[in-house]
Amino acid sequence: MMRARKAPARYSSGKFPQYRGGGVAVLLVIIMMFAAVPLRAAGLEEALAHFATDDYSEIEEGITAVAESGDPRAASIIEALQDGRLFYSAEQKKVFYKDASGKLFDAVTAAPIAGDGPADIDTVGINNRLRRAIDAALGGLTLMSPDPAKRYDAAQAVFKSREANVLPAIEAAIEKETDARIKRVLNEARAAIILNADDASEADKLAAVAVIRARGDQDFVALLQGLPAETPAAVVDAAKRAVASMPPWRASSQCGRRRRMPGTDCRSARCCCSPRSGSRSRSASWASSTWPMARW
Repeated sequence: MMRARKAPARYSSGKFPQYRGGGVAVLLVIIMMFAAVPLRAAGLEEALAHFATDDYSEIEEGITAVAESGDPRAASIIEALQDGRLFYSAEQKKVFYKDASGKLFDAVTAAPIAGDGPADIDTVGINNRLRRAIDAALGGLTLMSPDPAKRYDAAQAVFKSREANVLPAIEAAIEKETDARIKRVLNEARAAIILNADDASEADKLAAVAVIRARGDQDFVALLQGLPAETPAAVVDAAKRAVASMPPWRASSQCGRRRRMPGTDCRSARCCCSPRSGSRSRSASWASSTWPMARW
């Protein structure tokens, strides 16, 4: 940190001549006004440069950089990548996108491009790892949306992606969320990230298992059965107990609004959705279950 230079003796009282102080203040305001927009554009341009390649690791860095740029176009650019509408020219080192009608634009300036663009134009490629990063980035960008449905979907996307770089956005959203249903999913998304984080404590991971267990669906089973190899033994044991405690009719694949046994359909006598599920009625079978609905 640079130390401030000592003021001349005549200014030791802190009272600068009026014309000097006012001039400096006005100059600073003017500089800030003219610098604000270019700094923002430069941030986005630098982030987009990561997409002018076929290197997946570089593209992943671009996804994170665009999401963190603060530019209002960040979500639409990442959506274009997700939909196969983001392109690049290696020769020109430029990135382009197409809108819903197929019109081509410069991704930095948003200026329309005549014709089909550069001769070497190519689609920015993605793989499954990048799809998860895209889901996480879009989730982070929409966690604060005024639309409750978008916030809910964003939280679910983060839960499935488990991307650690979205954790600060998730925690900020939890603090501000007032809808109990959305807040529950946000906490589940936070728990999913913590369970896959290398630097999370064992206590935090054990608490995360309890949060995930309450979800009680197939996603919860998949998450707890796919913990990283370096997960502490106590956390692995807690995850196994949580999965083992799940009722079979909830752990099996979904059929309509209920769960069915694997390898059956609604026309099968074994399906819990069918009234012909043995000598007892469907309601009688559920009523005798050792796993009452109230527990979940």
